[in-house]
Amino acid sequence: MPDNRSDFTALMERVRQGSDGAARELVARYGPHILQVVRKKLSRKLRPRFDSVDFVQSVWASFFADAPAKELVSRPDDLAAYLARMARNKVVDAFRDVVRSQKRNANRERSLDRATRGGVPQQRIAHQETPSQEVATKEEW
Repeated sequence: MPDNRSDFTALMERVRQGSDGAARELVARYGPHILQVVRKKLSRKLRPRFDSVDFVQSVWASFFADAPAKELVSRPDDLAAYLARMARNKVVDAFRDVVRSQKRNANRERSLDRATRGGVPQQRIAHQETPSQEVATKEEW
């Protein structure tokens, strides 16, 4: 049975040389790990706004644009830790952008079901028919 570390070194060398097959193999091996890290780190406030897979794709885009030095990821565990750190950083950056900016502040959002003004629940606007529904009603009549 071949040494796992030598397989990893060969795979990383092929990735650095630009092999599409090696890149696909790397994504298949480590993609689920990155997705798990993203889902664990993504807060409930951000889940409706962001798709976890978008973060994973962003991690891979950054990784392939500027692959880390050989010394930094010499073992499979080193690469897993490197990718996990990248994923966490991307989620934290998104959190900062959304929560801290006044324009997109997730803390200011309120559900319409629980909308109140001055502590008094607001009534919702009555359902109105669309113009095509009105025409259909009149034709039926």
